[in-house]
Amino acid sequence: MGKTPGKNGNDGLGIRTPDSSYGIADPKAGGTLTQAQARFPITSNEEMKGFNHLTKDNQTIREYLAKRLGGYGEAQGELNDHSFWLDKFKEAFRQPEANAEQLITEQNISFALAQYELSQVFTNNPWLSYIKGDTTALNDSAKRGAILFYQSKDEGGAGCVSCHSGDFFTDEQFHNIAAPQLGHGKGDGASGHEDYGRYRETKQESDKFAFRTPKLIKRCSYRPMDAFRRIRKPNRFSKTFG
Repeated sequence: MGKTPGKNGNDGLGIRTPDSSYGIADPKAGGTLTQAQARFPITSNEEMKGFNHLTKDNQTIREYLAKRLGGYGEAQGELNDHSFWLDKFKEAFRQPEANAEQLITEQNISFALAQYELSQVFTNNPWLSYIKGDTTALNDSAKRGAILFYQSKDEGGAGCVSCHSGDFFTDEQFHNIAAPQLGHGKGDGASGHEDYGRYRETKQESDKFAFRTPKLIKRCSYRPMDAFRRIRKPNRFSKTFG
């Protein structure tokens, strides 16, 4: 909520998530933005939840999966070997005498996922080497791509840097780039198969179909523009409609 730089959400002011109203901190978000994010892929039908548990809300599906992993409660017996994960949680959380119900909880699972994610620091990449002075780090094709990326449309480039700026290639802002819908959507629109993006949070008409600029450092591509199979097509699309 406080958006304090360098704190990853851990500034004592709380973290707002889709489980809480706009502008209200989620008491179950965890201590960092990383932990808060780790709790949500399993709640999305289009990502990890699928369409077999539609009656379970976000918190219910989290708790159900924790029980399934730990082998207790309603999900007891769904997996064969629960001792493997219990031993791992005992070691990770330094609680050798704890049982599965005490250790394998949705809060501990999200905390563990967040700690793993935070351990993945990707700074060793060809682009970083190039801007530090190693002119051999990029081949000629990559250099031509960089020119296209950084040059404005008036200069014959794609103008990507107008949004993908900074060290991580994102301005952290929300934009509507008129990209085609990919996937089931989020139940928006007359068909129920659209995703209104930022509008779903702010309810501002100007935010319809606006999405946050994704980072481009060491990432797996997942964005509306992925409807295009080859990079030439989104570049051409961006020049026409961007």
